[in-house]
Amino acid sequence: MILCDKIIGKNFKLAEVGDLHLGNIAFAEDKLDETIDVIGTNNYRFVAKGDMIEGIHVLDPRFSPAAHKGKHAMVYEQCRIVAEKFRPIKHLCVAWINGNHELSKSIQPIINPGHVITRDMLGINVPVAFTFKGRFAEHFMGLWTHGNVYVNSMAGDPDQIALNNAIRMKRKLRNLPGTGDCNLISCAHGHKAIHRPPTDRQYIIGINGLHSTRTSNFIGPNGETDENSRHYVMSPSYLKTVEAQEFGEGVDDILTYSERFGYSDTDIGCILSTIKSGYLEHVQKVIL
Repeated sequence: MILCDKIIGKNFKLAEVGDLHLGNIAFAEDKLDETIDVIGTNNYRFVAKGDMIEGIHVLDPRFSPAAHKGKHAMVYEQCRIVAEKFRPIKHLCVAWINGNHELSKSIQPIINPGHVITRDMLGINVPVAFTFKGRFAEHFMGLWTHGNVYVNSMAGDPDQIALNNAIRMKRKLRNLPGTGDCNLISCAHGHKAIHRPPTDRQYIIGINGLHSTRTSNFIGPNGETDENSRHYVMSPSYLKTVEAQEFGEGVDDILTYSERFGYSDTDIGCILSTIKSGYLEHVQKVIL
């Protein structure tokens, strides 16, 4: 885990962009371009959440000649394209996460994609890690990780599915090392946009007289944050589950491993947090 204490300011917005899987033919390139344009136009800061490249080795069971073809199948070329995509907003990057695809045993001995993209290609010095903890405003502390949380509730009702997925994510994230004083705990990997906000609760308090209070923000004397007073987040993806094309002469099926393994549909987009007067004020799911 990398620790970073770097105050950005009192009022800013922080985007979380990850799971591009650039190099897979189902990569939603147009949606990423839209996101990068919005970040640059509005001067948002951003965290790259990992799996920015596909990084699938030809001997990996997920490899498909149709889905990973041409120059985009080469890891260094994938890194170069990611760097070119983010070059216009490189000055707005606060951290870069290496996901499980970047940490694949087949490519780690020869290349560290996060370092190559940020230091060598973009020339920026930001934390590069699987997990990092940062304080970017006086009263805003967060922990960001690529994570290994995958949610797929089989409940019958859509509302119950959403609740089950959010609770499962929260349970996996709430006890991660270093989260005790964090306002925001965020992962990627699951390709779903999920936000579990702090729980608003009523308490009866007092000594000389009892009265009730409602709050969702419990901070202890040493700065520790109650686990139910945090924002828990899973950022969405830029990888479509299937790549569809019209049947015609010479058209072959482009079968992604997501389709082959029966993965559910993914959410395309990012997470946007608003920091105001040094505090985390709002977390928003942005679906494109």
